[in-house]
Amino acid sequence: MERITHALAKVNRSLGDALGLIGVGLLALALRAYRLDRLSLWVDEAFSVWLARQPLTEMVAWIARIDQHPPLYYLTLAGWGRVWGWSEAGVRSLSVVWSVMTLPLVWAIGRQVGGARVGWIAAVVFALAPLHVRYAQEARMYALLTWGTALMVWAALQWMTEMVPRRWHQWALGIGGLTTLYAHHMGVLFVGAVLGGLVLWAFAGPGHRARRPLGRVVACLLIGWGLWVPVLVHQAAGVLRRFWIPYPTWETVANFVRALHAAYTPTAGLFRLIDGVLLSVFGYAVWVLLRRAHGHGRWPVILLLLVTVAPVLAALAVSPVRPVFQTRTLIAVGVPYVVLIALGLATFPWQRVALLGLVGWLALNVWGLYGVYTRPDPEPWRDVAAHVSRLVQPGDLLLFHASWVALPFDYYFPAEIAVVRRGVPVDRFERGELEPLMRPEDVPALRALVAPYPRVWLIYSHDWYTDPEGWVPRTLDAVLCRESVWQWPGIQVILYLRPENTGCEHVRRGQDLGNVAGRPNAR
Repeated sequence: MERITHALAKVNRSLGDALGLIGVGLLALALRAYRLDRLSLWVDEAFSVWLARQPLTEMVAWIARIDQHPPLYYLTLAGWGRVWGWSEAGVRSLSVVWSVMTLPLVWAIGRQVGGARVGWIAAVVFALAPLHVRYAQEARMYALLTWGTALMVWAALQWMTEMVPRRWHQWALGIGGLTTLYAHHMGVLFVGAVLGGLVLWAFAGPGHRARRPLGRVVACLLIGWGLWVPVLVHQAAGVLRRFWIPYPTWETVANFVRALHAAYTPTAGLFRLIDGVLLSVFGYAVWVLLRRAHGHGRWPVILLLLVTVAPVLAALAVSPVRPVFQTRTLIAVGVPYVVLIALGLATFPWQRVALLGLVGWLALNVWGLYGVYTRPDPEPWRDVAAHVSRLVQPGDLLLFHASWVALPFDYYFPAEIAVVRRGVPVDRFERGELEPLMRPEDVPALRALVAPYPRVWLIYSHDWYTDPEGWVPRTLDAVLCRESVWQWPGIQVILYLRPENTGCEHVRRGQDLGNVAGRPNAR
């Protein structure tokens, strides 16, 4: 009878956990799917869609030639888009699914390290986390990177908990590792942190029975990743030559840490106080758990610390050579970070204070969600394409600088309108570069390109990086006349006419106005 009672209690707990996870999962799904198509696809998302719609061999060839990322996200998007469609909501919903699938892993990690309370706190906070909601609504690989890392951490903790590694532990660790490596090249930092924690546990801790299976998993990861390493070397060479990410500062690092628990919230007054409380709780969790844990119980905390801190330090160490420190590429740090703060709250000696801190944290996340849903469109290509389509005439020339911004524009521009499209300084990817730089030697080709057309539209964006000297508008201002200028965040559209059709005297006299790209509504 006692066994039956124990079994029924276990079933009830499992059923309660399942129902609770379904409820929190539905909350996470609703928050991530809400207003999914509100913003236009920005240039990176449009590039994802363009790549995913290419034939498989051409897709992989383009990735190897011009991109800086591994192929896994694009491959999954290719299959997803063919089933669910290529609308904004359709392509972004793939990231929603990866993010929601991460939630039960966060719950399991918290439960493994600190018990049921920690698991539920971590799961609810992850469901509400503005940073993860934000990147679950983007057609890029960051939600996939987070899922792969969370799967690796969960599998590694299973090894440490059960001491004897089972075959499915090894499969989960291998699948999570390959997913992380092929989701984003920064994934190597997370894989290195997880494997580093397991190696320490196996050789300096009680996990000696896991040495051989761990060696097999590492060998499989090296072989699987090694297939892409030659391409990675080529991609890394391009990044080393020229890349747009700025060098990190102390403010960059502080903003990253804050984004992990309070993204899209104000940065003054009470909010700074809550930041300090949460960071103090994080430090308290680390100190108490390392102090109280003995023997086997210490290693899960060490693993979580490694995954939280090591990728950040490694990215900072590499950045003096080539800046790679970005919040979105380090987003997977948010999984162990949330779990550690949940641990601190659950083990804090004054539980009323801990409860008050948890309520403040959840309120902060809700405030951040408002910021996610109301943030302005960073690149409103939908509006730009609609505006141009209303005014354009058949036979007009549309010039795109930078050339790859034609991708988000064309996503929204009606295909039936007969216009000529060209990229500047070269048409799309003709130099084998994703982001070709406009140079003085490209000026004659640009002059020759626009010569036959009475009306020329310049769609001008990302110029701070690809045309810092303003060669494109300077050249067009020297040979054509500005009819109208329209401005959106990050995008400028200028309509040029031939000088014989206007009273544009400076062109008639052969004068060059220089870089006047920023002049308002010049005519």
